[in-house]
Amino acid sequence: MLLMIMKKIKNIFTLLVIALVVLSLTACSNDDLGTNQYQGGVSLNAYGPNPVMRGGQLRFVGSNLDQVASINIPGVGEITNIEVVKAGVPSEIRVTIPKDGPTVGYVTLKTKTDQTITTKTQIEYIEGIEITAIPEETVMPGETIRIEGDYLNLIYSLAFADGVLVSSSDFVAHDRYYIDVVVPEEAKSGKLELYTADLTIQRTKEEENALTYQTIITENALTIGLPTTSMIASPRGEAEVDGEITAKAGETITLTGEYYNVISAIKFGEFETTNFEVSEDGTILTFTLPAEAPGGIFRLVCKSEEEVPVVTLVTVKPSNGVAAPNPVKASETLTITGADMDVVSAVAFPTNDGGTVDGGEITVAADKVVVNAVPETAVDGKLQLIMANGESVEVAFTLVKPVVTAYNTNPASAGSELQISGTNLDLVKSVTFGNAQNDPAKFEVSGDGTTITVTVPMEGTSGQPKLNLTNGTSIDAPNLTIEEAVFCYATELPGEDVELKAGNSLTLTVANGDKLTGVQIDGNDCQYVLVNGNSELIIGVPDKAKKGSKVRLISSNGEITYTIDFIPNTEVTTVLWSGALDLGSWSINWQVGDGTAGANNPKMFVDMDLQEGDVIRIYATPTNDWWQIQFFDGHWGGQTEIGNATGLNNGNNVNPNIYNLDEHNGAIEIPVTAALAEQLGLLLDFARREFGYHENCSYTLYRIGANSMVR
Repeated sequence: MLLMIMKKIKNIFTLLVIALVVLSLTACSNDDLGTNQYQGGVSLNAYGPNPVMRGGQLRFVGSNLDQVASINIPGVGEITNIEVVKAGVPSEIRVTIPKDGPTVGYVTLKTKTDQTITTKTQIEYIEGIEITAIPEETVMPGETIRIEGDYLNLIYSLAFADGVLVSSSDFVAHDRYYIDVVVPEEAKSGKLELYTADLTIQRTKEEENALTYQTIITENALTIGLPTTSMIASPRGEAEVDGEITAKAGETITLTGEYYNVISAIKFGEFETTNFEVSEDGTILTFTLPAEAPGGIFRLVCKSEEEVPVVTLVTVKPSNGVAAPNPVKASETLTITGADMDVVSAVAFPTNDGGTVDGGEITVAADKVVVNAVPETAVDGKLQLIMANGESVEVAFTLVKPVVTAYNTNPASAGSELQISGTNLDLVKSVTFGNAQNDPAKFEVSGDGTTITVTVPMEGTSGQPKLNLTNGTSIDAPNLTIEEAVFCYATELPGEDVELKAGNSLTLTVANGDKLTGVQIDGNDCQYVLVNGNSELIIGVPDKAKKGSKVRLISSNGEITYTIDFIPNTEVTTVLWSGALDLGSWSINWQVGDGTAGANNPKMFVDMDLQEGDVIRIYATPTNDWWQIQFFDGHWGGQTEIGNATGLNNGNNVNPNIYNLDEHNGAIEIPVTAALAEQLGLLLDFARREFGYHENCSYTLYRIGANSMVR
């Protein structure tokens, strides 16, 4: 009843060349045969192991041994069942020695061309290790078992199933005919493996490569028993195996049985704990029920990794839950009273999309759970009291809802401001009139939640306005009649496909145009005209209008604002002055403006707002052979030239910076840098001090000619 295996660790070539005897061989009548290691032709360098066990495996290494057709072992004749492990140079072949018949003698290899190679050493045999008996009955970890057979004194280690190794140094008893060994706690049922080497010893890689040993596997499996439980108890009762036990998180559970000393963990579903105690004799196991342990059959995990089911656990859950106040207002405190509330770890509220939202911070006691603030996104229904093990129970609750008691006017005019009175209106996030969604910027709620101020949309329709809450639900308010607006408003706005450019005109179709008193875009007054019986409004759009500009229509009895996207004007050209000047002499200064001579009569321009990146462009047409334009800092005492086109002349050596007008289409361009913009601002300050002009003067003093400045 034994199975014997010759087992080699890793490198067979190293083993056979180094560990076995290298043999000289006799070749018959063929020059291809020889004894040089790994030479050409068919050659044998080594074979082994020698001595070998009958029934074991015999290995040959050399060159081109895949050409060997048969091997003759004395006492059993030719063997043709040859395993080619590696062909070519080097090569390896293997054969299994029959259990019956082999005798001592020389081994002969015959090639496929009838050439022969004979070993110069005789093959010898070791007596076979035999296992005649192992325990047939179930054994338990910690028990001593006996393995019977012959030549067991050659065994230096054995393994239980899944490689649980025991060294011969730990055998209880050991001789040629039996081995007594203690079953390890980690052992599990299965066949035993016995080795002629001690595999428990730590070895270097080189030592492992050189190690050779036999493996003997028992024909029958050894059955190892598992812990057994006869009774389980908690403070709430007892149960036998396959029964049901009820326990609350934190309570002590006691198991009575046998062999609990081999337990490594207790498993509840996917949750596992190692916090338990076992009596010295292994018959009693106690543990505190973890809060994370779910109900259901729990298992004892053995050190062998086997799992043993015990009993069905029923966990204590919160019960008799009542929510108060009911209804409760979002963001306010909610208390759930009942029994066993101290097992609650979280509270979840239903949401409008069918999911849940976490109730946030809670306070837990045996008889109640307090939610500090009901989530604003919660909806009516059943909240969940969630335990640490993932189990939960439901408790019904309702929410406070806003109530509308009155409107300040009914009917109300479209576009007008409406006041809605009621209670808990601070829960409202927006109001919808028919199919028109209100602009959030026109929606305000009083701090005490009693008043909502909202602008009725122009497209609002009569009916019940909807009060929209944060949780995604809506409340219908009382009926409201909405009448057409009495002030000027646009009956139609330009579509998204219409390009509206800053600096151009905007045409709107309007109603009540006769009530219009003004138009503003982004707070700036605009020129406008009403045509076609006041049904069309043409507005002059400022150059600086942009995407998202606010267009405000102001009437004598109200107003309305629209958000309209304009394409910004990327270049704004302002003509400040044109004409001809005869400077005459340096004693005459001409200023841009009314053309009056004299240093004390400059003309200011309002709101030019010179910025970095603007371009100052001067178109000049000289009327005589000499002309010059200079930028100064505002007075003769500090002739600081600024800009990159300053001190320009036609070559009279006043300034070497010659500027050819013909090459620049008759224009002089000066890009405005940050320094230039700042210095032109200083010129304004100088002008204010020098000439005493009002603060509403332009940002820059613009002059042309000698001591001049132009934009």
